[in-house]
Amino acid sequence: MDWIIILIILAMAWYWWSSATAYEAALQAAKALCRQYQLEFLDDTLVQSQWRLCRHANGYVQFCRQYRFEFSEDGEQRHAGRLWLQGNHITKTELDAYRIGEND
Repeated sequence: MDWIIILIILAMAWYWWSSATAYEAALQAAKALCRQYQLEFLDDTLVQSQWRLCRHANGYVQFCRQYRFEFSEDGEQRHAGRLWLQGNHITKTELDAYRIGEND
């Protein structure tokens, strides 16, 4: 019976570590995406909006997560962006439509 408790604790620790590393990978990717398009990454935060198990191309099961964040092109309007991760690898990024500034 003690080994079941130990396995549960190990599984919880592994999930926490996996979530922390995925969050950090997503945070860095969101910041890089905003820099690439000269956008302001707002609130310096991400929100995990989706979580599921999925199968890797090699056949093993891993966590797939979706994170949402907000950005602005002018500092006034807020727009949503999304990142999809499979494990710790970014598989897809998406930015809501936003107005591109006019050159003066």
